[in-house]
Amino acid sequence: MYLQQRLEESGACPALTYNIDIPNLCSLSASGPGADEWMMQAVKQVVELVSKHDITPAGPFFLPGDDANGRSITLRTPPPPPPAISHAEVSAILGDAPESCDTPPPPKDTSQQLVDSVVQGLATYLGQAGGAESKPKKLAPMLAQHIEKHLANLKRGGVSKASMGSARFALDLLLDLTGDKPIVEVTTGDVDAFLDVLAALPPRALSRPEFQHMRLKNIVDKAKAQGDEPISKGTQHKYILYLKAFFHWCIESGDLEADPTRQIQSERYISPTGSSKEAFSRADLDALFCPKAMAKLKRPQFYWAPLIAFYTGMRVNEIAQLYVADIDRVGKTPCFSIAPYRDGQHLKSANAERHMPIHPKLIELGFMDYVADVKAAGCKHLFPGLNWSGPGPGSSISEWFGRYRKKQGVLGETKTFHCFRHSLATMADRSGVSETVITKMLGHSRGASVARRHYIQRADVNECAENLGRIEFPELVLQPYQKGRFDTYLARADKAAERRQMKREKPKKEKAA
Repeated sequence: MYLQQRLEESGACPALTYNIDIPNLCSLSASGPGADEWMMQAVKQVVELVSKHDITPAGPFFLPGDDANGRSITLRTPPPPPPAISHAEVSAILGDAPESCDTPPPPKDTSQQLVDSVVQGLATYLGQAGGAESKPKKLAPMLAQHIEKHLANLKRGGVSKASMGSARFALDLLLDLTGDKPIVEVTTGDVDAFLDVLAALPPRALSRPEFQHMRLKNIVDKAKAQGDEPISKGTQHKYILYLKAFFHWCIESGDLEADPTRQIQSERYISPTGSSKEAFSRADLDALFCPKAMAKLKRPQFYWAPLIAFYTGMRVNEIAQLYVADIDRVGKTPCFSIAPYRDGQHLKSANAERHMPIHPKLIELGFMDYVADVKAAGCKHLFPGLNWSGPGPGSSISEWFGRYRKKQGVLGETKTFHCFRHSLATMADRSGVSETVITKMLGHSRGASVARRHYIQRADVNECAENLGRIEFPELVLQPYQKGRFDTYLARADKAAERRQMKREKPKKEKAA
């Protein structure tokens, strides 16, 4: 701390001016009667105040009523930790200053009022209550913490298990690339790095044995070296949407102002037709349902799931999670009951809950005979033996179908199990089925228009059954089901499923104990 004394001629007696400079923090200036005591008390109070508050850098200012006396305080920028200066040190320095010749120092109470004015003025200028303890500084929310809060919010909202898994994958990828840091420090550069990795990410990156226990960035490097094809643009876009939804939620929560995903051009990930999938061609269907290939299938889900999807448009997870009790009747119409009420069942959205009529062709192929076989085996699931952990029981069917279609010569990343839904929707449209009925059969939302959302009655089961019969399906050569074909598998799979269920529940029971 530096002290400068300056004598100025003012009548018969020189007036004393004090300038105190505390490097990198503040400077104080005072002149006139009582300047020494004012300066001493002001330094003390400034030091105490700085110790209690986080001072926002500010320019020079004059305290109320003091500008006429030439007394001011200037704060530096940025402020350092509070200076270690005692009252005694200040007094020792200021004690050497000459006193005014004729004018006596002001009374003690007047000096104290001036000190109070300094403290109150400084505190007011800083937006603090004079002398009061400041509130603890709010810590910036961390990325990992916000990810968990967002996922919990999605779960409360009833988001499906598969969607939860996709959201976690996308957000864990971001966290793996950036490391945990305050959410406000996530930049557009971090998002660009996310997009770069996503563009080179191989399919099933977390489930393939060669990628086990590897960081996602290292998986990408290895996949590039192996020449692996990356995930499709449509899948990339799905993960991008989950990332954008996360940051929008952060903004709505008040913890983020600027969206770091704002630079993403979504049109780069969307095909000109508006979808990354397409309907199967007649040649595709002939290859997929080739009787010779169908006869070799060893598991009932591999035989029935593609047929059910083709004749109903149901999602793979909706098919895989069916219970035997979900095969029922509405009036005289046999239906699939698609609902989230049994153990482990999840739907993509509230609109997905519906009764879907069983197409007569499925009954002709022997589907009800298969249902009877499952009941006789004592199985509760329509397709026992599936792995219900992770993204859900439909994932194993999807992975098998990916291998099967390639073996049958149906190539291209846009040809997936989901294309059965596109096929049904396309055939229904070409057959003159109304969009309202199609959205009901597929379990989609009613649409964005006011009329569709509020006034147009949704199609009931009878309407869906009637319109399902109107759809012109291609005449395929199909392999009918032979009763008892999968009895051996059903007996073995149900016991294996029970063992897996007990293994999953064991840690929960031990934790509860």
